[in-house]
Amino acid sequence: MHMRAMAAAVLMWAGGAGATQAQGEALSQPLTAAEVRAAILGRALSGVTEASRAPWMECITRDGDTIFRIGGVPPQIGRVRITEAGEACFSYEATGFADENCWVMRRRGERLQFDDAEGGSESFLVLARPRVNGCAADAPSV
Repeated sequence: MHMRAMAAAVLMWAGGAGATQAQGEALSQPLTAAEVRAAILGRALSGVTEASRAPWMECITRDGDTIFRIGGVPPQIGRVRITEAGEACFSYEATGFADENCWVMRRRGERLQFDDAEGGSESFLVLARPRVNGCAADAPSV
C-alpha cells in the first residue's frame, strides 16, 4: 500500500467523545524543529483510520528509524527526517526511501495534528506516547 495514501486515510485518533473534544480545542501554530523532535522522536504514534476504523501505529526511535503498522499489513520499515523548518518527512523501505512525505505539525490539546506540508487539506490527529517495548519489526501488530 502506498504510504501517502495510507497516511491520508488516517484522519483521526478514535475515542468518541475524545475525538469531539479534540476537534473543539484550539490549534497551535506550526511546531518548530526542536518541538517536533521532542514530540515524536522516541515515541509511539497511534490512531485509527476513518474509513475502516483499522488501528495503526508508528513507533519512532530517538534516531528517527520507524516501524509503521496498520491492520493486517506487514510492518513497514521507515525513517523520519526533521527539517530545520520543522517538517516531519517520512520515507519507507518499500519505496527505497525515495517517496518522502512531509508534514507540518501542530498541537490540538494533548494531541498532534499533521498537515500536508505542501498546503494540502490532508491531516490527522494522533496520540503520541513514550515507547515502552521498543520498535521491533517482529513485535505484535496493533
